[in-house]
Amino acid sequence: MSCVTLLGCGEIATYLDISWPLALHKNTGLKFKHSSMAKTFNALCGKNLRLDIKTSTLIATFKLKESIRYDFVKLKVIIVLFIALIVHTLKCFGFHCHAINYLGRLFNSGWLMADRIATKLFSQYLSNPRSKVILGTLLVNHTNNIKPSPKTNKFFASPKQYFPHMCIVLKTATEAEKGVILLNYSYCFPLFVKLFSIDDVLTRYYIVLEPSWSGYFDKDILCYMNFNQPIFVEAPEPRDYKFISDLRSNLIPVALGANWWIDSRKFTPLADVNRDVDIIMVSAWASYKRHFSVFNTIRKLKEKQIVLKVVLIGYQMEMDLDIDSIQHLARYYDIVDQVECYEALTQEEVNYHFNRSKINLLWSRFEGINRSIIEGMYANVPCILRRAFNYGYNYPYINDSTGAFADESDLEQTILHMLYNGANYSPRQWVLEHMSLEAGIAVLEEVIKKYSRSSNDAWSGGVVRKINALHGTYYWDESDYVKFQKDYEILESFIKQS
Repeated sequence: MSCVTLLGCGEIATYLDISWPLALHKNTGLKFKHSSMAKTFNALCGKNLRLDIKTSTLIATFKLKESIRYDFVKLKVIIVLFIALIVHTLKCFGFHCHAINYLGRLFNSGWLMADRIATKLFSQYLSNPRSKVILGTLLVNHTNNIKPSPKTNKFFASPKQYFPHMCIVLKTATEAEKGVILLNYSYCFPLFVKLFSIDDVLTRYYIVLEPSWSGYFDKDILCYMNFNQPIFVEAPEPRDYKFISDLRSNLIPVALGANWWIDSRKFTPLADVNRDVDIIMVSAWASYKRHFSVFNTIRKLKEKQIVLKVVLIGYQMEMDLDIDSIQHLARYYDIVDQVECYEALTQEEVNYHFNRSKINLLWSRFEGINRSIIEGMYANVPCILRRAFNYGYNYPYINDSTGAFADESDLEQTILHMLYNGANYSPRQWVLEHMSLEAGIAVLEEVIKKYSRSSNDAWSGGVVRKINALHGTYYWDESDYVKFQKDYEILESFIKQS
């Protein structure tokens, strides 16, 4: 009898959740429907064996759900068409909120034809005046219905907490020209609309959005369509860029992402550090980071008498794992003696461990635009990125100078090749030449200038450098905090009165 058949319905539902390691960590033994079963099983098996059986069951379940979500894309055309029919039916019966939600999930799925069909159906809302009003109302309700959460409590208590790390001034506003402000982290976008008078903000500033997750059919972004002024949206994924462009709305895509704004002073080679680590992963303690898959590869190499040293740097921050879960997983794969785990390090400490490492590995299948790839490159560490990451775009910053793509079929070979040929990579030089702060500013200013010319608005440039970190965005030059003090006072005056 399998482990799953021993479980009650409630336990099965829990285990089918994609965040399996949370259950792994918080529950130290299998749960049985009947206490007699539990006593019998506990008598036969020790705690570690029970936990290992549950771990293997949860990993298998996670792999199954992951495969359903991401694999067999071409076979999902029928599902895509069926969802499109559901959306059309919902719209006909006036269930517009559900229709928009389904469209968002369809677009963001990445399945074959999903983006084209979702964009076409959504465009019908924009082309029909009555539907456009309905859409506008739905987006207003989205912002109005936001409730406090652990992440946003401080903003509800004091909207000034947005400044400067979640909303940063990049260019001062004058009588002759608009200034520029940038919002980062997607969950902050709709709350900014709720707490601030956006129409007043837009009279003085251009707004730039820097989303934190891929898949831009997202009401947190689309709620800015309700305004008459341009909203610039960083969109490094071609699929998301095209979606924003095809809307033909006030949202204007910019071919940039959060990983363009990295501090090359803090992430830099250190001459006196020995590269004694084979692989580093700078990843949140989260199931979507797929530590289990990497551990499986490390174990296979160990079985071939190739013992690699691995450093894991993570953080919890409301994720579904913690450091203890990761360490148990390493024990399960029999590589715990090969793994070092660190948590909540400073950027300087992370840079030190980058300098110890020969390969920087990111093994997620889907997330936002990852900063640690470029942080590692500035420390001159080449990167291995999972093939088909996000929507399968072959990012230009993964190339012969900076790293390689791989998947489960060739990860072992790619790791060994990179370890033996590390001298052939020069990632820091490449990112300095192609993704520097100055290069990012040039891209952003060019898009704003193009819009300004078309609307006969003045624009003379002057966007300052900013850098991204885990908890927000900062100025490259700390004196800019003082330079823009008046702008922050103006923005604070736009806070809505309770």
